[in-house]
Amino acid sequence: MTDLAENPRTYGLDSDSWWPNQQSMIEPAIDLEPGRTLIIEAPTGTGKSFAPATVSYFRPGTTVLCSTRDLQAQYRDSFPDFAVVWGQEHYPCLLEKKIEEYGRAYGEQPTRADCMFRKPGQCPRYDECPYESAKRRALTARAKVLNYAYAFYTNWWRESPNDLFCDEAHRVSAVLSGLVSVEIADSTRRYWGFSDFPFVSGSTPFAYKRVGAWAAKAASTLDSETELSDPRRSLRARRLQLKLEHLANSLYRAQEGDWFVASGQALGKLLAKPVVPGKYAKQIVDDGARTVTLMSATIGDPEILAGELELDHNYEFITLPHIFPPENRVVIWVKDSPKLSYKSEPKDYAEQARIIGKILESHKGQKGLIHTVSWSHTKLLAGLLSRNGHSARLYVPEGERVDAIEKFKASPDDLVALSPSWHEGLNFPDDEARFAIIAKIPFLSLGDPVVKLRLKRKDGTKWYQWQASLKVVQAAGRIVRHAQDWGVVYICDSQWPRVARFAPKWFEVETL
Repeated sequence: MTDLAENPRTYGLDSDSWWPNQQSMIEPAIDLEPGRTLIIEAPTGTGKSFAPATVSYFRPGTTVLCSTRDLQAQYRDSFPDFAVVWGQEHYPCLLEKKIEEYGRAYGEQPTRADCMFRKPGQCPRYDECPYESAKRRALTARAKVLNYAYAFYTNWWRESPNDLFCDEAHRVSAVLSGLVSVEIADSTRRYWGFSDFPFVSGSTPFAYKRVGAWAAKAASTLDSETELSDPRRSLRARRLQLKLEHLANSLYRAQEGDWFVASGQALGKLLAKPVVPGKYAKQIVDDGARTVTLMSATIGDPEILAGELELDHNYEFITLPHIFPPENRVVIWVKDSPKLSYKSEPKDYAEQARIIGKILESHKGQKGLIHTVSWSHTKLLAGLLSRNGHSARLYVPEGERVDAIEKFKASPDDLVALSPSWHEGLNFPDDEARFAIIAKIPFLSLGDPVVKLRLKRKDGTKWYQWQASLKVVQAAGRIVRHAQDWGVVYICDSQWPRVARFAPKWFEVETL
């Protein structure tokens, strides 16, 4: 077993000492046997990024995958010797002829995403291409950092054996669903001259055959489009063609219940979604990697995650305690809150608004968040709270998301933001938010046919409750972001006990 040195600088890290629990997280990652998977549940403040950074000291060539460009940027800023590779659209094209052509046609400079050249020798500036240079650097760097979507569509990063780290691993399945699913609006169908959508809805081989045949025919229709003189239109055609071909192949191999498909002119679109996206996890969680480490603050039940990603070999699981003082990160379940579901009546929401109103009164002078489950829920709750005298404090984000978030952060008032989309990926430290209210357990919609199909599969109910539980934990984690920070989270739905067992061990909840 590896016994790490006391000073992280021994391994090229910019720190004079390890954070609490870091060594017990990193040492198993270093000692992980080839072909094995390690699942790490480590809450905010643990410094999970030190795990791939340290492993890369022992075994250069480590690969880190994450779900957002923001997290990629954090790795870049924390570890300057890591090579971060962005999507092709972030690298300029250097070919003078192409620059002139795009300037005339579009009034802007082309990027590597606009390039039709893919092999050495095809482009005279290939060796100087910023994108190709970034790839070459990544293959020789101590570690490389990519996002999941980019890694899904490329293979160059798999060229040499490496240790693979998947950060925010709880999101891999949702990311895969977004990448594999296909939705084509009728306006898109007409734009490319595709035939009418087949009239079909379901998860049967008959439905797959109809939609798969349509997708294959539509893909062949685009052959002529990829040869047009308009380079940007040709590129769009080729990307759509690849997606349609992938869909046709997937549906050809699919078993009953693997996908949900629906299309028709009356519906106005064609939709195809996988029921278990983890079937495609190997396009990210690379079987060829020396080892695989899945990291997240919210794993909950590792068996469910392993099943969701169809890990076909044994895994090890480590869950670490929270290093922030418990008194600084209080979570309270208000047990007298009404049970909220699609069967809830107006009186239930009125009672919830009364309870939340009392919480707002107890936090006068402080900014806070109210996590809702839909925009209709947001507007309903905002209206009820306004009628109860809280309108001056309420902020319902509108317009561009980033601008709305920054506006709330910069506000000096005791505003309370209500939103169904601020559960993950956002930070509101210190006075940016001192309390948060989870106004409803965020169960996936039973009106979604994909959710219904997933519930019918093995452990479907456990998966359904696990998803809701982790989303609660993610929402609660938006407000206390460092050891000196503090805040209070309130769960105002009596259904919390239904999903509580799937929360991480470090997520401690008091009852009021």
